Order: sequence, then C-alpha cells, then structure tokens
Amino acid sequence: MANEVTTVQSTSSLQMQDFLKLLLTQMTIQDPLSPQNPQDFMVQIAQFTNLQQTQQISQNTSQMLTTDLSTQSITLLGRKVGVIVGNSTTPVSGTVTGIRFDRGQSLMSIAPTSPGTAPLVDIPLSQIANIQ
Repeated sequence: MANEVTTVQSTSSLQMQDFLKLLLTQMTIQDPLSPQNPQDFMVQIAQFTNLQQTQQISQNTSQMLTTDLSTQSITLLGRKVGVIVGNSTTPVSGTVTGIRFDRGQSLMSIAPTSPGTAPLVDIPLSQIANIQ
C-alpha cells in the first residue's frame, strides 16, 4: 500500500459534460425534504455557459493577435530595418531576408548592411527599433 502511486491528470478547464455530471450528482444527493430551488440550477448553468464563452473569446483574441503580428512581420520582408542587438542602444541596420514562425512568434533573418557583420537570425519583432 505504501508503494501505490496515484496519477492525477489535470485539465485547465471543466468541460460541459463534467459540469453536467456534477449537477446530476448534486441533484441526486440533495435532501428530498428540502430540495434545492430549480432557479439555482439554471443560474449555475448560465454561469458556466458564460465562463465557456469568455474562454472562447479569449482564445479568439489570442489567435487574432498572433495573426496580426505575423502580418506585420511579413510586410517587413525585403525592407531595411534597425535592430537592437544584445545590450546595445544603437540599432544595427540590415535588410529582412527571411521569416519563420515558431509557436506563434515571428522570427526574422536579417542581413546587416555593415560589411563583415554576421547575419542576424531568429530576431523577434520586438527587437525591431525602426523601419527605414
């Protein structure tokens, strides 16, 4: 018994099916001599539905933001930009030569205009200081 391990899988949110199981269990074990008001059940269902809709709006907003940032990055392709590299406060000038997307983030490749400077890779949009 001491060696038993219990695995619990966590989820970030309850699904409607889980909520309905809880509601059914609550109705089953309630005291028949003093039942819960049916309006209370409707309020719980309405609150859960509102929570689901809020979560969906949040997901949609996040997806729109990712799409907007991707579009901004694509418009920089072939353009000359100033990039903040490391702790420097002076931007390095270069041309955006490529873009890749990783986990919702745009990462750019930039060919510096200064001779002898190595290409900059995986530069996020947040490091672009100016567009020339």
